[in-house]
Amino acid sequence: MDQLADNGLVLSLKDEGSVLIIDCQSAGISGDMLLSALVDLGADAEKIVGVLNSVKNYVKGCEHIDAEFKETTRKGFRAKTLNVTVKEQQGARSADDIKSAVERCVADIDLSNAAQRFAKRAVDTLVSAESRLHSLPTGKTHLHETGSADTVLDIVGVASALDQLRLLDGYMYCTPVAVGGGLRSFSHGTVALPAPATLEILKEHEIKIVGGPVKSELTTPTGAALLAALPARCVDYYPELKLRATGYGAGSRDLEQIPNLLRLVLGDAEPPHLTDKVFLLETNIDDASGEVLGYTMQRLYEEGALDVSIIPVSTKKSRLGCLLRVVSDRVHVNKLTDVLMAEGGTLGVRVIPTLRHVASRDVQTVRVKIDGIKDGIRIKVSRDRFGRIMKIKPEHDDVENLARRSGRPLRELAQEITEKARTQIEEPSKRQ
Repeated sequence: MDQLADNGLVLSLKDEGSVLIIDCQSAGISGDMLLSALVDLGADAEKIVGVLNSVKNYVKGCEHIDAEFKETTRKGFRAKTLNVTVKEQQGARSADDIKSAVERCVADIDLSNAAQRFAKRAVDTLVSAESRLHSLPTGKTHLHETGSADTVLDIVGVASALDQLRLLDGYMYCTPVAVGGGLRSFSHGTVALPAPATLEILKEHEIKIVGGPVKSELTTPTGAALLAALPARCVDYYPELKLRATGYGAGSRDLEQIPNLLRLVLGDAEPPHLTDKVFLLETNIDDASGEVLGYTMQRLYEEGALDVSIIPVSTKKSRLGCLLRVVSDRVHVNKLTDVLMAEGGTLGVRVIPTLRHVASRDVQTVRVKIDGIKDGIRIKVSRDRFGRIMKIKPEHDDVENLARRSGRPLRELAQEITEKARTQIEEPSKRQ
């Protein structure tokens, strides 16, 4: 059924073409900010509070939780904020403790299968990042800051709010994520911001970041994990859409330089193609051997080329030659031009800025059991502009590691893992 926002607008969130934009380019994202923004967008605050208060029944050592949403302002802008009082025993919980708490809680409360899968993806993303950072299996990975009941609150609360608004059925975009900067002291000592776990998650899921604009932590590991678990495409600008509603979630601190707010924008649009700006580098070569061209192509890929093509052409004086065409992002244009001139022997390179339509891609971790060995395998999922799955491919390094441990042929194992992953990763139209 439709949800009623605080401004009196009825939000028909199930409509075709529903688009949610998660705008975190100014003040980043944390679990409480995202949850508060969803409540501001129209999720039922009373029901969410009931869910949050029940989390104490699933987190070991948690005795009491008191949560409420309040109106607040940041730099003069109104927003919702989440106030939580948690009484819990001190000490780090293991990754398995947090995973178990999330999984048992979402199984017991009235959530759709899609919302339960989202919550499990978020907690898997978080603990997998911590596990990789410390080179430990998840069962032996102890969480410190992210091992509190707050982490479970954020994940379960966001899953419940998304489910109420039925946003998991729609299309999502996010802006590049502000991560802040500076230093922070915590259980592992003083580290540079963003936190290592935050960077690991954003790197693994290929989410663009923006440094600053303050010396403070703007994006938390839990916020990054929640964003990575959503089917959101990262874009520099808002797509064309008809606006329906906005929601603002305030962070706990009042920053001097910027309003500490996460903005959600809801609208209607036909999903456009995911587009980015690239550069075509072209040059004609008629005096290079096949060996030189092959080596040149290899060097171009090593220096960051997105694609390289060698096309037969006729050049001046009717000589047979080739058109060497390179696709590059902005960062690598100059270096790739240097390679073309040095290795290809050309005296000039045409540089043509252009747009390209690309499929979106996200990385999800799925649990598989092969010959008695249980492991988490990263899966690259490519989707078209409607969110439909085009291709599923397991991460080669993960498959190779499992192949060595199991003694199974790599090719056979990759095919089996792909088939298992398809049963866990579904298209938006199949989510219930």
